[in-house]
Amino acid sequence: RVLFRSAFAKNLMEKFPATDAAVTQAYRVALSRKPTANELKESAAFIESQTKSYVLAQAKDAAQLAFTDFCQTVMSMNEFVFVE
Repeated sequence: RVLFRSAFAKNLMEKFPATDAAVTQAYRVALSRKPTANELKESAAFIESQTKSYVLAQAKDAAQLAFTDFCQTVMSMNEFVFVE
C-alpha cells in the first residue's frame, strides 16, 4: 500500500505539475469524480502545509512526500474504501 500511494503520487506529479490539476486527477482516478471547490481548496492547502513541514524537517523530496500524504488521505476516504 505504501508503494502504491507513492507511485500514484509520483505519477500524478509528473503528468500534472500544477497542484490543482494533480488533485483533480487524483479524485478522478480514486473516486471517479472531480473534487468539489472546497475539496480542491482544502487539498491544495494540505499539500502546501505538508510541504512546508517536510522542508522544515529538511526532508528530501518534500513536495513528493507531501503529495504522497495527500494520496493516502484520498485512499483513506470512506468513498474509496466502501462501495455504496
